[in-house]
Amino acid sequence: MAQNTISGFTANSEVYPAPVIPVEQLQNVLNEFKSAQHQVLTAKSAAEQAVTTKNKVLKKLTGLLKSDINYAEAVTQRNDEQLKLLGWAGRSASTSMQVPGTIEQFQEMEPPATH
Repeated sequence: MAQNTISGFTANSEVYPAPVIPVEQLQNVLNEFKSAQHQVLTAKSAAEQAVTTKNKVLKKLTGLLKSDINYAEAVTQRNDEQLKLLGWAGRSASTSMQVPGTIEQFQEMEPPATH
């Protein structure tokens, strides 16, 4: 819209001889806006690239740590005290899921009063 307004004022100066805001000022502010918008797009692109790079490095680090944790678990035979030296603990013993309660444990709720 800004560009159309500027173009319209410029092409039709006989109809609009003295706009409240001079066309040159509008054009300058429009140019500032375009520059700011370009900076946002550039920063957004850089941020997306940085996140992509971070995720790749995190995936690499995770893989390396898994290898060393597997090594540590094997060497210590999953000894929790020794694994805690690395800030790690052995795998917990598996537990079975608990059976849910019976239907009698649930209470019927009364519907809300309508007015």
